[in-house]
Order: sequence, then C-alpha cells, then structure tokens
Amino acid sequence: MTVKQNKKEIRTLITNKKKAMSVEEITAGSRIITDRLELSKEYQDNDNILIYVSYNQEVETSGIINKSLERGKKVYVPKVIINKEDRSDKYMEFVRINSYDDLQDGYMGIKEPVSDDYEIPQDGLLVMPGLAFDVTLNRIGYGGGFYDRYLVKNGDRYYKTAICFDYQVLDDIPAEEFDIRPDMIITDKRIITAQEL
Repeated sequence: MTVKQNKKEIRTLITNKKKAMSVEEITAGSRIITDRLELSKEYQDNDNILIYVSYNQEVETSGIINKSLERGKKVYVPKVIINKEDRSDKYMEFVRINSYDDLQDGYMGIKEPVSDDYEIPQDGLLVMPGLAFDVTLNRIGYGGGFYDRYLVKNGDRYYKTAICFDYQVLDDIPAEEFDIRPDMIITDKRIITAQEL
C-alpha cells in the first residue's frame, strides 16, 4: 500500500522542483499555459479577469495581464490588507488596475496594487495560483489561506481556473472540506476540468 504524502512533504517536493527550473523553462512553459488560458471559452467570455501577479517560479502572468488590459478587459489583482489594530489579521481583496505600473512591491515582496480601493466584481474569471494540485482538482496553496478565505465568501461569483506547470499536478493530495477547488487546471501539457470527473 502506498503511503499518501502529507501537505508538508508535498510542499517541500514541489518547492524543490520549482527552484530547479531555469528561467528559460519558466518562460517557455508559461507561454504555453497562458496561450491556452487565452483560448479558453471562460477567458474569452468574461470581461472581468481576477488574476494573481506571478512571484518566484510561478507561471508568469505579466503577459496575460497586459494583454487583458489591451483588450479592454477589467483586470483585478490581489492585495493583502493588514488590520492596523491587529497586524496578525490579514486578508486578501482584489483591486482593479489600469496598467502594470499600478503595482509595487507589497506583502512578502509580491507585487500588489498601490491603491487599497478594492472591489468585489459580481462575476468573472478568477485565475489562481497554487503550489500543488491533483487530478481531481484538489489544491494545496502556500499556507496563508488567503484564497480559501476569499473564495468561501465570493467563490460562487467566479469561474475558477488554476494555472501551473504539469509537475505540480500529482495523482492524489490530501484535501480538507474547507479547501476550495478550481473548476479547471491548465498546465503546459493538459487541461483538467470539473466536467471530466
């Protein structure tokens, strides 16, 4: 019997694989993934695009952010809001940007909107990151819980697409009932959708 890896072991495994990627591999894989995203019906049919800003060895999103703005789509990117009275109270909201220049280094060094003027779009495509996924659309994030908390409140409004490199998709990862699953995963080698399960 195979022993299932726990979240800590999976985070270590995938983090090490990410760190081993070359800049060229990240760029080439990201181009394939974002091209697939752009061709998807979900991207083409939605005017509101909620999308993370890539950091470290994540699928690069600057190109799709800029293309979406050029096409006249409304682009929203996440910002971590820290409670001034209780700095341990942190949560994520999405702020609309009009240009990539509206971003600056923010929480954990990740680029965020300068503005705190967040909105909750009524509908749209939400493009989410993650550290690891499995073939039944379970997701392991980076441990902060920001997306899970946001999507518990707002997830029904959006079609949720995760983008990642194919090695980040495992056969089976541990999942808890509060974990929010994407509706679709796009990698450089395949597309997995909820309809296929």
